Amino acid sequence: MIRATNRLLSVWAPVLAACVLLSCKTEEDKTREKIVGDYVSEYRGDGFYVKDVLTLTPGGTWKKSREILTRKGRQPTSPDSGTFRITGVTINLRSLVQGGVPVRYTILGDTLFGANATDAKVFTGRDIGEEVLVRQR
Repeated sequence: MIRATNRLLSVWAPVLAACVLLSCKTEEDKTREKIVGDYVSEYRGDGFYVKDVLTLTPGGTWKKSREILTRKGRQPTSPDSGTFRITGVTINLRSLVQGGVPVRYTILGDTLFGANATDAKVFTGRDIGEEVLVRQR
């Protein structure tokens, strides 16, 4: 009887431990579930149109595409992708395509506000402005 109980515990204990671990969601997991989706920014100017689409997935990956239209037609662009982590209200995107400093956004509801402009100005002396992406529904 004791052997059967020990054998049963040795089989089911790891399964139960895995179930408990999987059911415990971190704050990052909860925030990630809330923000997954497509975020868009559009710029129109004299003779050009730019549309950026940032897609965040539940698995912690992202991809970004850009469409540029000018009077000469559609311009070629390169997509980007990578992984992301969330700390509080900040999302950090690390590119697997383009190296360098992670791109940071501040999360506020359905809007992502670029958080790299200040760092870029300190480093380069140029004001690149803040990027704003809004969730596409």
